[in-house]
Amino acid sequence: MVHHFKIRLFPWFENEPTEEEKEAMNDSEMDKKDTQDDIPIELKNSMKELEWDLSSKENIKKALSAMVEICSTESSPIDLPSDSAKVKMEIGTLIIQNKDQSASTILSLIIKKYGLKEKNAEVAKKRTEKAASNCTIPSNASIYEVLKELSDLYFKEGNTNAGVTYSKVSIAVKQLDFEINEDNAKGLGKGKTKVQGIGKGSADKIHEFLTTGKIEKLEEKRAALS
Repeated sequence: MVHHFKIRLFPWFENEPTEEEKEAMNDSEMDKKDTQDDIPIELKNSMKELEWDLSSKENIKKALSAMVEICSTESSPIDLPSDSAKVKMEIGTLIIQNKDQSASTILSLIIKKYGLKEKNAEVAKKRTEKAASNCTIPSNASIYEVLKELSDLYFKEGNTNAGVTYSKVSIAVKQLDFEINEDNAKGLGKGKTKVQGIGKGSADKIHEFLTTGKIEKLEEKRAALS
């Protein structure tokens, strides 16, 4: 008796998979490879010692603490926000939502969410350079950027009036023919030095940015929409 056997390319199947199944599995393998490829080598090395067991709440807590520690070390290339409590909560949410995934996949999702410091810095640099080229006075570019972002975030939350207001302010800053500094910032919104399109509240925010490096209202909007 002659026996005919089919070659089982994928031994975990009872029967030889269809062409569609083979293609899906090949795509899956490529996805796994891509997931591994976006993890910097120093993080891959750190992951080798990580115990990844999500079978209980206690184990999930341990896995979360270990993952946060790997991602937040001083040498970590991941661009995490400064709010450590928020970071822990967000990474915890990622783990809970993807409990069936490997530690490497979770790490890849974290990198996708926050980005890498070097890449983010490069993107920010290019964005600033573009903004500088659009401003009459290049040194006003950083002010233009934060006001434009504030405008965009107001539009995203559905506050059209505020969005339009800060859009006008950012355009006014872009078109100014003198450099804005701490001494003249508040004057942009009042008196003889008032600039069309810039009100007192907007001028105060510009002064706040120049003296503190941030605008509290913008920080609130970023946090609310993150």
